Amino acid sequence: MNVGLFTDPYYPIVDGVSNSVGMLKAALEGLGHEVHVFTTTNPLVDHEEMNVHRSVSMPFLLLPSRRVGMPYNPKAVHLVRQLKLDVVHTHTEFTMGTFGMAMAKNLRKPLVHTYHTLYEDYSHYWTKGIKYFEKPSRKAVRALSRTYCNACDRVIVPTGKTRDLLNRYEVQTPIVTIPTGLPLERFKRENIDAGEVARLRSQYGIGSDDKVILFIGRIAKEKQLEDLFEVMPEFMMAHENVKFLLVGDGPWRSIIEEVVAAKDMTHRVVFAGEQPYASIGGFYQLGDVFINASQTETQGLTYLEAMAAGVPVLAREDKCLEGVIESGVSGVTFMTVQEVSGHLEKLLFDDDWRGLIRANAGEVVRAFSAHAFAQKVEAVYQDVLSDVRDGKIRKSVVEDEIEKEV
Repeated sequence: MNVGLFTDPYYPIVDGVSNSVGMLKAALEGLGHEVHVFTTTNPLVDHEEMNVHRSVSMPFLLLPSRRVGMPYNPKAVHLVRQLKLDVVHTHTEFTMGTFGMAMAKNLRKPLVHTYHTLYEDYSHYWTKGIKYFEKPSRKAVRALSRTYCNACDRVIVPTGKTRDLLNRYEVQTPIVTIPTGLPLERFKRENIDAGEVARLRSQYGIGSDDKVILFIGRIAKEKQLEDLFEVMPEFMMAHENVKFLLVGDGPWRSIIEEVVAAKDMTHRVVFAGEQPYASIGGFYQLGDVFINASQTETQGLTYLEAMAAGVPVLAREDKCLEGVIESGVSGVTFMTVQEVSGHLEKLLFDDDWRGLIRANAGEVVRAFSAHAFAQKVEAVYQDVLSDVRDGKIRKSVVEDEIEKEV
């Protein structure tokens, strides 16, 4: 099968969509398929990757760390025609996703889309906190999502949480729930060089007896890190050998740094910045507990990465964790930050309980391998290609959906 993946974020961008697309490409190739990625240029790219085609792009005005490409590129159009793709699979609703949809329609190829992001939870990036714009912004997001998804042949979502959201948006296209997979071997403790872990501990001032609370991800408003710092100072004051390591960068980093300074915790909180995905496995091995207070995840891949790495997860209760974290069994969830200190106490200092959580998490995470994920996506491709062979056509096209919205 010849597959085209269309995405705005891709290597060297470090985020869930970029990592997911890169993993899917490799896993589908492992199943014997030819996979081409159409994405944006990036000045930080330091090597060429086979079958990755980049269109001219620029920083996204509202989020400069992200890039948007040209919605039409004659050279890319010519290439897509030459490749004779069997399936077009888009991973964004914006520039490269629009380009992929246009090519699928023009070439009469089946169009599969993965809905990765709960955009309503990110509206603060373009409303800039102005309440007047919040309601129309959310309405626009719902309309965009409905229009785009209804122009596809299949929509893939990672969790029931996202499926339910699209149902509320009145998406009529068949929706398939496939949890995103991971290259689990990359995170397993036995596959991480112990010398590299020791070097990282030294680099970030983590002593051999220190316990580490770990966060890996974008440092952004929606991650609700400020909530954690309501209780963290008191807990860390009671435990001198505990440090908080944040791996990642983002628009909220300076604000979190100010919060840390105001609470006189700069000597206990370490900001490691954004790190290449290839080296993240070593950073997980620095952690004794992985923590996240976000409720905006579509799936929460970092939770799965931590579980694969043998690091117990402490996460705010969220529907995206159904089937992944059973509190007190394969991880621990909390509803309010006032619960966090008690959970941290037990996860950091009760070795028997932590060992049980790690063992149960290891069993759960096996179902999320990259190979299993690629097989399920492959089945969606085969299903939609069967519709083509049976003479079925897409029930909606972009123009029809736009007319409904107007």
